[in-house]
Formats: sequence, C-alpha cells, structure tokens
Amino acid sequence: MAAPLIEDHALLSDQRTTALVTREGDIDWLCLPRFDSDALFCSLLGTEEHGHWSLRIADGEVLSRRYLPGTMVLETTWRSPTGTATVTEFMPVAGGDASTPEAESSDSALPGTGPADQYEDGDQDGRPERR
Repeated sequence: MAAPLIEDHALLSDQRTTALVTREGDIDWLCLPRFDSDALFCSLLGTEEHGHWSLRIADGEVLSRRYLPGTMVLETTWRSPTGTATVTEFMPVAGGDASTPEAESSDSALPGTGPADQYEDGDQDGRPERR
C-alpha cells in the first residue's frame, strides 16, 4: 500500500507540538514535548518501522472526517460490519507551564447502529497499543 500523501493528513496541535493523522487513523508524525523535539512517531518520513500509533475500527471504513466548526477537534466516522462509530481526537491546550503534552481520543457508537467494539491494535475494550 502506498504511503499517504501529506495533504491527506489532518493536524492536531496543543500550541506546543503537533501530530499528523492519516484518514485511516494513524499518527505518522509527532515530536514530544515540543515542535523542535525528537520525533516519537516518524513513519511519515520513512516506513512503518519508524513508528506510528493507530486507532481504527477493525474491518472498518472511513465514512467522513472533519474538524468540528471553529476548532481543531478532528471527528472521524467509521462503519464496520457490527456498526458505526465516531472517533474524536484533539490535543488539549495545557494551562500554565505544563510540560507533558497529551493527545486525546474518544469513541462512541452511533444510536441505532449496534456496537462497533473491535479495534485494531487494541483490545476489544478499545485500549489501543503502540506499535
């Protein structure tokens, strides 16, 4: 499979660092704790062995992806054989001199669609694993 183009990535930021997220839910680029720090995930510049983090629905396909109006909150809607789910991702802006950036992800099954409870790279309870 060909690597995603740079224009196919979404940007998450907390004003200290950024993450680049593919349509399929991979964080391909992330420097911590600041923009000028070493890259934690950098498969954008190399191969999967250079590190990325994934959150995706097993056997799912992306129906839509958008930023919530007026925000840098990314919302991705997935469909799988067992239902439809929305994944919401953002990096909260820390107050004061907080030195530990965070990336937040949450998911929810959409009403009337049944469970979407199987995640690649994670347990059935949805806890992702770094790979």
